[in-house]
Parts: sequence; structure tokens; C-alpha cells
Amino acid sequence: QALADATRATAWLQAGDPRILGLARVAQRGSVDARMRRLAEAVRVRLAAGIAYDGFLDARAAYDARRGDCTEYAVLLAAVARARGIPTRVVAGLAYASRFIGTPHAFGPHMWVQAWDGQRWTSYDAALGQFDAGHIALVVGDGDPQGMRGALDLVRRLRIADAAAIEPAVAR
Repeated sequence: QALADATRATAWLQAGDPRILGLARVAQRGSVDARMRRLAEAVRVRLAAGIAYDGFLDARAAYDARRGDCTEYAVLLAAVARARGIPTRVVAGLAYASRFIGTPHAFGPHMWVQAWDGQRWTSYDAALGQFDAGHIALVVGDGDPQGMRGALDLVRRLRIADAAAIEPAVAR
């Protein structure tokens, strides 16, 4: 995905919508990382009405609904970042977290955002609060559900070939 494409509004990431622009005002200055962290917090506050699994809402609909699952957090975060001129892309994959799958200590389907800081893509997860090593990226796109569908196909075909117990470190 070209950087210019990663800053444009799309049918799913309505970065030019006045409500999206208003939410994006929290991140007018600072490094890309500082602005993305403020935007992620603003998205968490905006969608604090609860978790909802009733479809895949675009950024504007998520803003209006004030709730959603990880997909709504991701598309809204990508839209507000693009409204600030920050190149973003939406990532679908797996995350080790219980918040959206209801099972502790398990991997489940998940979505988050990557932002270009001028040198590399850095991940931000507004839904879980932080990005960590428990995320496995499978598909990168612009938030359009048709493009993200490949992630679910990959999850369905995913097979764990081997898993070993964690061994305690041996003191030397």
C-alpha cells in the first residue's frame, strides 16, 4: 500500500467527516507516536459504551454507535489518524487476549492499526490498550471488510504443528 493511499479517506475510513475531524483534534502536535497514543485513547473513550458484535461498522457508524469490537476500534483509529495526515493501515490477525473472545489465555481473531512514523510501520491497538508480542499479523489493508476477509480464511486454515511446555531456566 503506497503511503499516499494510506492517508486518504475511504468508504470505510471517512477521515474527512466533521465528527471524525473533531475527534482527531486531540492530536495536533507531537511525534507520530505521541499523536497515535492520544488518538488511541480518544477512540477508547469514544467507544466506551460497550462491546458489540453486531457487524462490521465503518468509522462514522462506529463513532455514532459509541461501541463495537476490535474492528470498530481499528477503523475509527485509522480514520482519525488519517484525518491528522498520519498514514495508517488496518491489520487483521490474532491476539493473545481475553477481552473480545471471552476466554482467558487464548489467541483469537483481532484487528489493530499500523501508523507510518517516517521510518517504519508501528502498531497501535486501541481496543486492547497496548500492542505487544501477543499479536500475529495475517492481513494488512485499508479496513474494507472484503480485504480483511483473507485473515479469517487464514485463521480457519491455521494449524499448530507442535507446542512445547515452557521450561524453567536452569541456574548456572
